[in-house]
Amino acid sequence: AVVSTQSTGELQPLRRAAGSGDRLQLVSRVTGTISARDNKPLLNPSEKLPRSQSVFGELEIQEVITALSAQGLTPSQVESQSGGHQITLSDTDSLSLSATGNVSITTASGTIRQTILSTITSLLIQL
Repeated sequence: AVVSTQSTGELQPLRRAAGSGDRLQLVSRVTGTISARDNKPLLNPSEKLPRSQSVFGELEIQEVITALSAQGLTPSQVESQSGGHQITLSDTDSLSLSATGNVSITTASGTIRQTILSTITSLLIQL
């Protein structure tokens, strides 16, 4: 089903998925509410709802490693697991990237946590 509505944001290009050919993938943020009547969803755009920052995209493990290294956080070990990747930075710092798109950061330092978070966020599309 396609919902046709006016967008309150700008369309932003996404990375092309493998095998997508010439199809162009775009994403736009729309603020509104969704209601349903007779099993038909309806999007009701609204300018009055608060907007929070969102990010979108896929993380490539090599891009994450390169970006972390550029911030001085060189991984000591990278393990590929069935559910994603485990990146160990030191004895106390690590992060897990799951295949479902979740990121888990384990660190004792708030500064390192913020650096990892901002580095990963910089690799994604800001909406």
